[in-house]
Amino acid sequence: MASPLAYMIRPAVSADSKSRLALIRKAWLAAYGEMIPLNLLEDLFTGQIHQKEIFPGYALAEDLGSLVVLVENRLIATVSLAKTTTGTGVISTFAVEPEMQHQGIGMALWHCALATLRNAGCQHLRLHVLKGAAALDFYLKRGCTLGEDGYFRLGQHTFPAVCLWLKID
Repeated sequence: MASPLAYMIRPAVSADSKSRLALIRKAWLAAYGEMIPLNLLEDLFTGQIHQKEIFPGYALAEDLGSLVVLVENRLIATVSLAKTTTGTGVISTFAVEPEMQHQGIGMALWHCALATLRNAGCQHLRLHVLKGAAALDFYLKRGCTLGEDGYFRLGQHTFPAVCLWLKID
């Protein structure tokens, strides 16, 4: 049996930006490459188009920063957190390097993210996921419940999405 993977979770710093973007790009290509045309994903990551989440009544108020997971000083996972105008916590990005998934890293990052939101005074979490994405199952298994439908817009293209909710204990 393999020994547990040694990792460290810490707040992201500006020096992590390039590695975070590369990780998110890699994770999104793996997760959404069959749902979203690859040229749109590439255009998104090169800044040629922008992403917008469309869910009625949803507005961010405060950026709570990001967390990263390091293994041997290599960034392998990240989560970005925020707070809405009503005080609800938001996970706007959650990415684990595809080859590092299913090793408990995502679960550890999930618990750390919830603790960060709880410490920021959030009692609920909301996040948005593309319909049909494998990540939807991950969140449902963590106790999230389905909320309202919405969509992501990449440039002029729209993709159906769903809002998920969780009471943070």
